[in-house]
Amino acid sequence: MAEVDRSDLNPTRLEEAKEFLMSIFEQSECVAAREVFSRAEVDGHAKATINRAKFALNIKVEKQGGGGWFWRLSKQPTSST
Repeated sequence: MAEVDRSDLNPTRLEEAKEFLMSIFEQSECVAAREVFSRAEVDGHAKATINRAKFALNIKVEKQGGGGWFWRLSKQPTSST
């Protein structure tokens, strides 16, 4: 019996992390990095995977005064070439 390719049925951890980040940015256009990592940990996402998803989604990181680091979703996606 041939094995069924289930890769389309089961999203990768990276895809899940990207969906997680997009859900955060639906609520706010600028989010504290500390909050992103805290919510990601509760949701079961590894910090490294969240960072890869951040790069894939072209999320910009900026320092805001004494308030720490914030993430902002860029309007322009990264190039895949």
